[in-house]
Amino acid sequence: MFSKQNGKRKKSDDETEAENKNNSEDTMDCKRQKTEGKPCENGEVEETSSNESNVMKIPMDIDRKVPTKCSECGQLLECLSLFSGDVDDAVEEFVMLVDPKLSLFTGDETTYGSYEADRPQHRITQFSVYDKSTHLCPFDTGLIVKNKELFLSGYVKPIYDDNTNADGGIATKAIGPINEWWTTGFDGGENVVIGITT
Repeated sequence: MFSKQNGKRKKSDDETEAENKNNSEDTMDCKRQKTEGKPCENGEVEETSSNESNVMKIPMDIDRKVPTKCSECGQLLECLSLFSGDVDDAVEEFVMLVDPKLSLFTGDETTYGSYEADRPQHRITQFSVYDKSTHLCPFDTGLIVKNKELFLSGYVKPIYDDNTNADGGIATKAIGPINEWWTTGFDGGENVVIGITT
């Protein structure tokens, strides 16, 4: 009915505190003997070991540089490509819009048929998209939704001209800012067209 109990007696609180204090002091002395760190002038820590006579230097990286980003396009400033600039004979967007080379009509027509476009549509080739700081940037990364101003520069041609070279185009600078972009032609069209609205 009664079993033999352990021969140890329960320690009092005073004995437990004294034992813990002795153990912690011994542990601290061991740690101090094993490793001592001494700071050097150049920001490194010199570590000496009581068991070894050699000296180890551990570099401390204190000055970490956070990469800076452009406030407009959000790209890292270290990895940017800049817009090289417009050609010398580039005109502004409003001058390009009234150029007779881009007009679908000659002015001699009495009716315009079923042409009901509310905005003029033109083709642009060899173009660049850039922000206010002239950083080249993609227009499909949500910058337009965030109300960042993006601009185009390139050669504007009539909508019916399918040639991709700059011949016959009007060099235009700072078209925009871009309000929206869209795609068409995925449903069986011959070409996929990317549309940009300014």
